[in-house]
Amino acid sequence: MISTSIVLILGGMNGSIVYELDRPENKGLKKSLKILDKAKRQIDLVQSVSWADIIALAGAEAVSLCGGPSIPIQLGRIDSMVPDPEGKLPEESLDATSLKQCFERKGFS
Repeated sequence: MISTSIVLILGGMNGSIVYELDRPENKGLKKSLKILDKAKRQIDLVQSVSWADIIALAGAEAVSLCGGPSIPIQLGRIDSMVPDPEGKLPEESLDATSLKQCFERKGFS
């Protein structure tokens, strides 16, 4: 698990996508976030939860529902209050090889 201090330095799941829905790489996510917003509001009535945690949990559940592995999720992410800088994600038009190279340059295996 990556510590919060490292995530704050290097970037990571911070919920900033809620401010970035008009970017090309996020095209089509408005409907998904609208559904998550409804769930978040219900959970917030009981206990406050960050957008980052809601998105992480939804992603892990989606992988599981599609037959993928169960992904353990540690909660406690802190939401950004501003959008991330543009260009942190690869262009949406890249092919699989180019996507892999892009993420390898960022230190992912």
